[in-house]
Amino acid sequence: MSNHSPDVSSQERHGPKPSGHAAVVAVIALIILLLWLNFFLAQEIESLGRDITTQSAELDKIDRLNQSLIGEIALAESQANRAEQAKIVGFVPQQPLYLITNRPVVQQADPRRDTAFLSLWDIAPRVQFTSTVPQNLANLP
Repeated sequence: MSNHSPDVSSQERHGPKPSGHAAVVAVIALIILLLWLNFFLAQEIESLGRDITTQSAELDKIDRLNQSLIGEIALAESQANRAEQAKIVGFVPQQPLYLITNRPVVQQADPRRDTAFLSLWDIAPRVQFTSTVPQNLANLP
């Protein structure tokens, strides 16, 4: 009687080894999954592209309509049309209004001066300024 343990094969110790056939099947399944994912994403991208094209065409159509409306508004708001509408309502152009003044609007330059330009002091009325400081503030240091 020997104390010798029976020889156990490595397959029994570590479980069954995967065969080459199972690895090939796993790789093929992975490739099919990736191709399906690629196809699905390509369809989504194409769908979004069609949506963008449709919305761009709609935006162009709205922009053309907007430009035509701006042209119609400009035509309706033109001064010639407004003048015609004002005459229909009863408005007439006003005659010019002239004011008569006793003194000239612009003071003549003094021929004795060197310059022909007027200054603010030449046009301003002559006013004497007096000091109006209160007595209690005049004595401050």
